[in-house]
This record gives sequence, C-alpha cells and structure tokens, in this order.
Amino acid sequence: MTPNIYVALVLGMALSGLAMASLQRLAHTEWAARHRTRREIPRRVPAAEHLRSRVVNTALTLVMFFGPALWMDGRIVSRGVASPGRTVAEVVAVLVLYDFGYYLLHRGVFHAWPTGRRWHAVHHRIRSPFAEDAMFIHPVETALGIALFMACPVLVATVAGPVSGLGFLIAFVLYSVMNVLIHSAMHLDLPKLPLVSRMIAAHDLHHGSMKGGNYSSISPAFDLLFGTAQSE
Repeated sequence: MTPNIYVALVLGMALSGLAMASLQRLAHTEWAARHRTRREIPRRVPAAEHLRSRVVNTALTLVMFFGPALWMDGRIVSRGVASPGRTVAEVVAVLVLYDFGYYLLHRGVFHAWPTGRRWHAVHHRIRSPFAEDAMFIHPVETALGIALFMACPVLVATVAGPVSGLGFLIAFVLYSVMNVLIHSAMHLDLPKLPLVSRMIAAHDLHHGSMKGGNYSSISPAFDLLFGTAQSE
C-alpha cells in the first residue's frame, strides 16, 4: 500500500515533531554540551514570545500543507506505486529543486532585500539555536518556505508526471527533519553522516550574524557552487 499525500504529511510531521522533541532534550545533556564547539550566546527572547511564535507557525504550517494537499492529491501526488528507481529519482528531483530554490530565497530575499531581511531578522534573534528554535520565525518566512517546498513536486509532476506517495513521503521527511537537525546544536563528528555534521556546524555559523553565507538547508552544494560556503 502506497501512502497518499495526507498520510505522508501526517507521518512526516510526526517524525519531525519527534525529532525536535528528542534533539531538544538531548542537546541539553552534559554529554552533548561536551561535544559542542560553538560559542554559546544566551537566548534573549522571552519564553512567552517564543511559545507564541511556535504556536502561530505550527498552525500556519498545518494550513499551508494540508490546504494545497486537497488539490494535489491524485493530480500531483499519485496514489499509485512507482518503481524503486522512479521513487529515488522523484526524491532527488524534489530535494534538489527545493535546495536550489531555498538557497535563492534565503540569499536573495531574506538577506539581500531589506523587507525580507527584517522578516528573517526575527529568526536571527536566536544566535545559538536549538531544535525548537527552528519554529521561532516570522510567519511570512514560514509561508514562503512551505510554498517553495510544495511547488517542487508540482514542477516535477509537470515535467515527468505525478510524484508517487512514497516519493513525496521520503522527500517531505528528509526536508522537515533536516530543518530540525541543522538547528539541533549537536556538534558531533559523525563519520557515517558527514553531510549532517557539516550542515549543523554551517548553520550555527550562519546564525552568528546577519552578514550571510551558508544559505543552504539540505546540502552545502549550492553554497560551494556559488562561493558562499563559510567556515570558522
């Protein structure tokens, strides 16, 4: 049985929420603190404001994913079964499109355009992020990021036919969990997961200021390609 878009969204959000809760708890253990290499900058955002932002963005996230799903179900995301090769190709296509689009959005809108920079400055009030800080963000930024992701399977389906439910599920889980991971403060040397280790360190560095660099969220590919990758 292949998942439909609704099942994919529910499973993806559940896994993302579980990852956020687990990583938030783990990052505050002595073991994780010993491995952290960044300079810790205390959070100065009031707890009530942080909670309000998370609640607003959670509600917005539900609307912006499940609203388009009513149209995408069966048209953009099929209920049929795709071959393993086709499924892998779908996942890669969706994530590469999203990563490139987010790189442009992050660099061109949230850092170069004055209005977008003001939106993004809300998120950058957190200088040393932890997992739950992924949801402390201006609602407009949340809306643009979700719209971008949902546009990617539409583009793939326009060119190559509907994306399978399984392909959408895998892409959605990787996209949503990676967004939590890069905010997780887990500075671990993971030889088997070098991409994850690199992206966490790069995003921590990005949060250090509004000067830019390390704009990607899925992989460092476009930062490397366009010369915006930064390291200590």
